Amino acid sequence: MTAAPPGGASSPGAGPAPAPVARRPGVAALPLDDDVVLYQQGDERAFVLNHTASRIWSLCDGTRAAESIAEEIAAGYGVAYDHALSDVRDFVVRLRRAGLLA
Repeated sequence: MTAAPPGGASSPGAGPAPAPVARRPGVAALPLDDDVVLYQQGDERAFVLNHTASRIWSLCDGTRAAESIAEEIAAGYGVAYDHALSDVRDFVVRLRRAGLLA
């Protein structure tokens, strides 16, 4: 099964709208050369994001769901939407597990 194409209409009864992805308040995003380092006070871990991961992080502003973020990544990096969606979803899962998303 493939994901709906970008901008595709949802059909009635298709289920709830995708939930927006939001950064957890208090997570600092600090530039480091071409990367971004995420740090949450009280946590001894730091997370280094490459350029693409940094772009996804910046789009996790609470107004977009993973599908919308994937549309922007696909368009911006010239990759297939399905590939971008898979990558975005995987990354969002890792960010949630790390406690960086609300």
